[in-house]
Amino acid sequence: MSSSNGPTNVGGVPSPSKEMIQPSGSNGDDKLVVLSAQVSKDVITQTDTETESELHDHEVSSITGGPYDWRKEKKGAGGRFTDDGTVTFFWRAPHIDRVGLVDWSAGLRRIRRKSSEYNAKRGLIAVVSVFILLGVTITPDGPFLRPHPAFWRFIFILSILYELALIFLLFQNANDARLLLRHVDPKLGTLLEEKSYGGNCFIYDPTAPGDPWHNVVDKFDLFVPLHFFGWWLKTLVLRDWWLSWVISVMFEILEYTLEHQLPNFSECWWDHWILDALVCNGGGILLGMLTLKYFRVRTYEWRGLWNIPDYTGKIKRVLAQFGPHSWIEFDWKPTSSFGRWMAVLGITFVFLVAELNTFYLKFVLWVPPGHFMNLVRLFALLFWGAVGLRETFQYLDDSECKTFGRQSWIIIAIVSTEFLIVAKVDPVTITKPLPNHIATFWVVGLGVLALWTVWNFFISRFLFEELGPDVSEEKFSRRRRRRRIAMFLLNNRPILSKPQLKKLKEHKYSASSASLLDPLFQHWWNWVVKQLPLWLAPNLITISGLIVNVLTSLIVIYYSPDCQQEVPGWACYLCALGLFVYQSLDAIDGKQARRTNSSSPLGELFDHGCDSISTVFVSLAVCASVQLGSAPKLLFLQCFSAILLYYCAHWQTYVSGTLKFGVIDVTEAQIGIVILHMVSGYFGSSFWSQSLLSDWNVPRCYLVSAVAMVAALPALVGNFHTILYKQGAGKNGSSIAGTSVISPIVPFSLVLFPAMMLAGNVYTSHPVMYIATFGLIAAKVTNRLVVAHMTKSGMDWLDSSLFGPFLMFVNQCFNTPLPEDILLFFSLAWACIDLGLYCGKVCIQICNSLDIHLFRISTGSVPAAQKLGKKYSI
Repeated sequence: MSSSNGPTNVGGVPSPSKEMIQPSGSNGDDKLVVLSAQVSKDVITQTDTETESELHDHEVSSITGGPYDWRKEKKGAGGRFTDDGTVTFFWRAPHIDRVGLVDWSAGLRRIRRKSSEYNAKRGLIAVVSVFILLGVTITPDGPFLRPHPAFWRFIFILSILYELALIFLLFQNANDARLLLRHVDPKLGTLLEEKSYGGNCFIYDPTAPGDPWHNVVDKFDLFVPLHFFGWWLKTLVLRDWWLSWVISVMFEILEYTLEHQLPNFSECWWDHWILDALVCNGGGILLGMLTLKYFRVRTYEWRGLWNIPDYTGKIKRVLAQFGPHSWIEFDWKPTSSFGRWMAVLGITFVFLVAELNTFYLKFVLWVPPGHFMNLVRLFALLFWGAVGLRETFQYLDDSECKTFGRQSWIIIAIVSTEFLIVAKVDPVTITKPLPNHIATFWVVGLGVLALWTVWNFFISRFLFEELGPDVSEEKFSRRRRRRRIAMFLLNNRPILSKPQLKKLKEHKYSASSASLLDPLFQHWWNWVVKQLPLWLAPNLITISGLIVNVLTSLIVIYYSPDCQQEVPGWACYLCALGLFVYQSLDAIDGKQARRTNSSSPLGELFDHGCDSISTVFVSLAVCASVQLGSAPKLLFLQCFSAILLYYCAHWQTYVSGTLKFGVIDVTEAQIGIVILHMVSGYFGSSFWSQSLLSDWNVPRCYLVSAVAMVAALPALVGNFHTILYKQGAGKNGSSIAGTSVISPIVPFSLVLFPAMMLAGNVYTSHPVMYIATFGLIAAKVTNRLVVAHMTKSGMDWLDSSLFGPFLMFVNQCFNTPLPEDILLFFSLAWACIDLGLYCGKVCIQICNSLDIHLFRISTGSVPAAQKLGKKYSI
């Protein structure tokens, strides 16, 4: 390549088998690093030899702790990459120059005298052609070699031209900007009618007996395969399963957010989450990950065509020219450092804005959705994004790469300029205010994201700094002071005593299961856990599932605060999905712990604590979904039966030492609730308020409640049979802590009886808030029972969380001088704060005692479990 920045030449012949990796945006004075492991002897210079020697002697370590070995990449991709150094004719840059000049001279000979407008267009085309030709021949090579470095230089020059065109368009008024596009297509510049995909959202439309599935059929147009194919390519660009899914789900949320601005974003719930998110996005992501797996395990061996004896090999070699030259797997590690976290957030933000620009540009510039300009732009963005993300990853992961990639800068400029064009051409559309509930959602979501960022990267790491095995006494003392500060902030009085912490270290998890569905779901759980990165902490998986479950449950409760209102179908489906996600993540956190060699008693406690909270919200959400609030007493009985059942399961564990799952247990209950939510989404919540038979005035929700009670009865009876009639695991048949086997009944009774006695007008007015208050108090009592079991200690009968119900009791004794609803709200807030403080203090104490982290895997855990050739037992 005739470039001062190109490969080192010997005798005027370049070495095409060398992939020159420069720090992105570097100039010609930077040192070149040879990638190929095998290069022809006649093209190896002394400079190359010295460079490799210096690289070998220089200790390279990524600042960000990246997973990729860049030294090995620069030496030959770890033995899976070879190149015989064959020099092909068209690889030589001088020939590219000559081909371009011949084409340019031929163009000059075809010029004839025409009108001024014609000559102006020809002159503009000539300027662009010369710019592209010069750019292709003099710009440095990028990170990609196939099908030819000149192709990727051409792609880079196109991105510059596109940015220049956008800047020119930015300085036009709205009418002129639309008219300019007529030079590309005379049919453009006409106001379009924006199509809405919402309206009738019935999957099966009984009002159209001739074609009841017309709503589904109408959605399957040309854009469905394009959508699928697009996400396949996007996954190849991102090279990460979780980042692809995050961007996919976030864009669907953005469509909900902005449907008041663009009618095109208005879609049915099943169009959003089933057709788009699961079928098109999910299918494309799955195919993309399979393609990435092929590229990852493939051996890259490059030979010239004349060195391949058979024609089949030659054909394969020609086709391989359009694949990657070598392969680098992206492991973004977003939580490994604050810089990486912000980089991944930035990548997600730019990706989403680029997606939104697609819809807004065609809307404000009046370009039809199926116009070729939209497809050309999308494909160009994929090419630019592939180079940009490769540069970004190397910038984050390679300590020798000091500058941000030039293609990455151009992409940021393009996305920003497109947004400015939208804002200038149609400021009215883009400034339409968000609905209140949408604005509240984003404020809460961004607030939680900001708080988690501050906690995880600043407060947590300041207080719980991780120390290596060779830590100095000064650093160790500093960390102890920081953790004491944390305990002081959460109340200086420790919850667990030293004997309890000692017993906790000796605790071993014991469980038995006779579940019907667990063996069937093991295949799904094993597959899911293998998709997780090894840096992902098990407790982070658990808390993520809980957050999803609670948020989706709160959406249902929001629409039916008294469990009697109609809940939108999409909310029921979303709640079903949230519960299934929680069930899956809750099942794989232990597998991830064993996979990463990070199992600890804290993981068991954290898992059970999240389950106790989830039980409250899942019970309320399903009662709202089936409109069980029409029978307040039955609502109370149903919710507290679920809470009691969970408490009794750990009660018998406290007695026997083994957590036992029956034939019909938690997995069966969760799947049954998922089905109930889906039925409510399809038929509507009012379906459950209708009578089962015309002769019986019994709503269907009563039957659902009765079936649930009967199904839970064997587990409840089995637990009490173990507690009362079987010998306990302690001394003389006592509990595992040596206490009475029936002693845990007292703490729970102090929650259940006040809940029954205080349920009057305040319960009738606010049933969900009332059950949530006492449910969270019961969740704390359950957590204390789990701690007592794991530390082999007794339980205190009274609990600080009962302060709120005590105030409500005193208020009723004095004929309610204070409004009961205010006291109820205070009791709920107090229960939440008290539960949070208790869990936080216990987790910090255990982390200090075991010298581990809550949401991070300690140093040494993953490497110990990631030995070469080791198969994980999950």
